[in-house]
Amino acid sequence: MKCQHGPRLGREPVPVAVTRVFRLGCRMSGLPSAQQGIAMKCTSHVVLAAWLLCGLLLSAQTTPVTSEQIIPSDTMGVDFGPYLQRVRHDVRMNWHNVIPTAAYRPLLKQGKVLIKFTILKDGSVADMKLTEPSGDVSFDRAAWGGIIASSPFPPLPNEFNGQHIRLRFYFYYNPITVAISPEDHVQVIAGSLQEFAAKVKGTTDAAVTWNVKGKGCWGSSCGTIEGNLQATYIAPTILPNPAFVTVTATPVADGVTVPASVKVHLVAANGIAISPTSAQVVSGTAQQFSVAVITTEGTVMDWKAITTPMPTNWAVFGTGCEGAACGTVSAAGLYTAPATVPSPPNVTVRATLSTDPSKTASATVVIVKPEPSQ
Repeated sequence: MKCQHGPRLGREPVPVAVTRVFRLGCRMSGLPSAQQGIAMKCTSHVVLAAWLLCGLLLSAQTTPVTSEQIIPSDTMGVDFGPYLQRVRHDVRMNWHNVIPTAAYRPLLKQGKVLIKFTILKDGSVADMKLTEPSGDVSFDRAAWGGIIASSPFPPLPNEFNGQHIRLRFYFYYNPITVAISPEDHVQVIAGSLQEFAAKVKGTTDAAVTWNVKGKGCWGSSCGTIEGNLQATYIAPTILPNPAFVTVTATPVADGVTVPASVKVHLVAANGIAISPTSAQVVSGTAQQFSVAVITTEGTVMDWKAITTPMPTNWAVFGTGCEGAACGTVSAAGLYTAPATVPSPPNVTVRATLSTDPSKTASATVVIVKPEPSQ
């Protein structure tokens, strides 16, 4: 898929390839989400979002930018994703054809415009309102013209029994952007940690602020996050309902900024598993153990892949030894056998989930003498 830029002061249009697909979460009045969106790697960057919260983005940066969508009107359970994709495409293309020269090099002027409007059953536009002007009339007119030139849109989906949908479109010109890593499929177990990284583009001030919110929680009950370009999220010990929170990073630099968000799925631990469950270890040598968490949803999560540090307490004990005479085990699960074989030579290595001490797993270790050298 490619896009073509509109007129650019006598320069040829630049073809642009889509670099990745991401989600623009459409929160539909408590109904299931319809998630759509594209990020386009353009010399001038365009992202359209809909109130459906929709934002059109023109940026001199080459970093994909995300935005969210909100539909305040009742969608009656209809998936508006495909329809919105067409609306975004039409507005983006028509807006891009009339973007003012001030948005291009060498000026690269910044701006943000918010326009609210309604699409009626037959696709016609009504009740347009310039809610947040940019301060530059040419920017406002270009955004307004992008919608007007796209009207009428296709009729609303046949399965939708309502008479209209209300939309809110954001148009961004050369904003300061931020990307979060990891950016999707983040699962965090209650009470554990997750590291996030932020990368800011479009400014020399790379700092960000973080916040975390959720529909089923408030304040620290959603968890906490601290840091700057590297931040640590601490999940709450009690899961909210629904068990999802949104972590957002916002650039602190002056100017037009676009935050980035990632949805975090909070899960509870139903138990832990240790690997290997048994081992034979020569005295004075080491054996690495690892743990995975079995969630209440039946999935198995490797701690190394999702959290730092590993939230596990380790212990080793035996009937024929005490303390270091049984060997030692590090915080990372590395067991080192004692130089002298205890009697009996069996010891137990136990892992305990630090956020829930009732969750444990054990492995049996048989300590053996080294084979005589020939």
